[in-house]
Amino acid sequence: MIRTYARLTRWTLLPAMALGLAAFAGCGDGGSRSGGGSGPTGSVAILDLDRVAKELGRDVAIMQTLQQEEKSLNTQLDTLKNNYIKVIEEEVAKVTKETKTPSDEQKTKLDQTRQFVASEFEKKVNEAKSHMQSRRSELIIQFRTEVRPIALRIAESRGMTVVITLPNDWVLEHSNSSDITADVINELKHTNLNTAPATTGPSNP
Repeated sequence: MIRTYARLTRWTLLPAMALGLAAFAGCGDGGSRSGGGSGPTGSVAILDLDRVAKELGRDVAIMQTLQQEEKSLNTQLDTLKNNYIKVIEEEVAKVTKETKTPSDEQKTKLDQTRQFVASEFEKKVNEAKSHMQSRRSELIIQFRTEVRPIALRIAESRGMTVVITLPNDWVLEHSNSSDITADVINELKHTNLNTAPATTGPSNP
């Protein structure tokens, strides 16, 4: 049961990560900088952010961070569930101590207690799921923000003014000369962006 609380598996993380990375875009100041590259002024640069994340190991790092936080949240939810079960058992014990045959009023009260506890636990589970979704988005945005200035600088050095990311459905084809992915990866490998994302302890459910 613990694995069903706020789970984000590899198969749910990676497609969503691709979706988030594909939203990255930026533009330069329209000027051409000296020092390099080819490509006419005003042309579009292509950047495969999923490939960047994979080459730097950030896709795995993000997934591992989320899994660690998920595990902690599920442990907290398990403790909460056991506490709620204890509340119900105590209420049942009170009734059975008073009588072997509970009255309709006592049965109604027990049912209300069970419904209340179930409702409260469901709220906590939903809060945990929402937290994990927010954390996933936060880590993806963090990665995109780190990559953005470097990608723009490389694009501008080639006289390109717009960066479009892959994957997306509206880029049918592009030439290799417009792809800045390899250059971005090479530069990022000389920075600290191939390290794991910052982690924060999950909030209490």
